[in-house]
Amino acid sequence: MVRRVSPSRCGLDKAINEAMSAPRVFHVTKRGVGDIFLSGAQIDVMRNKGGVLDFGPGFYVFTDEKQAFLYCVCRARRELLNIKGTVTEKDIERVLEENVVVTFEATNSLDGFNVRRYIENRVWADKIRECRTEPTKDHNIPFADADIGIMASNEQSIACAQYAKGNVSRTELDEVLMHYDSDDLQIAVHAQPMADCLKTTGYRTLAELSKEHPEWLEEGPLLLRYDPEYGT
Repeated sequence: MVRRVSPSRCGLDKAINEAMSAPRVFHVTKRGVGDIFLSGAQIDVMRNKGGVLDFGPGFYVFTDEKQAFLYCVCRARRELLNIKGTVTEKDIERVLEENVVVTFEATNSLDGFNVRRYIENRVWADKIRECRTEPTKDHNIPFADADIGIMASNEQSIACAQYAKGNVSRTELDEVLMHYDSDDLQIAVHAQPMADCLKTTGYRTLAELSKEHPEWLEEGPLLLRYDPEYGT
C-alpha cells in the first residue's frame, strides 16, 4: 500500500471556503449530454442513483477548470484503453471531441443551502468507504443539499472495490483512505433545488482545452500509456 500524506486541516478548510465562493463550476461528461444541457434541460441529481460514487447520488462538479480538464483526460484515457485491438488516430480524435467540460453558473445565491464539508480525515474516509462499498444504501443522513471534499484517488477507489469483494481487510482499506496527497475538490449536489440554480453557459471539448492550455498536460502520449499502479 502507498502511504499518503494528508493535507493540513487549515489548508483544506481554506481551499473549501474558496471553492464555495467560486463564480462557476465545471462538469465532465459526453458531448451529447453537453448539448442536452445547452438546450435548457434540467439537471437530474438522482440520475446516477446506485452508482459507485464518492458521496453517493448527485450532480458532481469541480470548481477549478484545470482540475475538470485533468479528470476529463483520465476518462478519455480509460475509454481508449478499453478499446479492443489497435487504437487508431480516428479513435483518439473521436475521444477528444466526444469528452467535454461543461461550464455552469449559479443563477441564484447558494448561501442558503446546507453544504456538508469534509475537513477531518476520518470523517471523509468513513464517507468514502460507506458510499463506495454500499452504493445502494442512503448515506445522506442527516440530509445535506451538497457535499464538498477531496476526490478519492484511483488507488482509493480500487481499494474500496477490493474491500467490497472481500479481497482486502478493513484495516488495509483504512490505511489507503486515511493517507492521500490530493487537493482535488469536488462538490456533489444532492438537492434538486440547488441543482436548479445551475445553468450552463457552454462547453469545450477535450481537444479544444488541450490546444488552449497545453501547459495543463505536458505529455499527451500519457493518454495511451498503461499505468500498472492503477491497472487502467
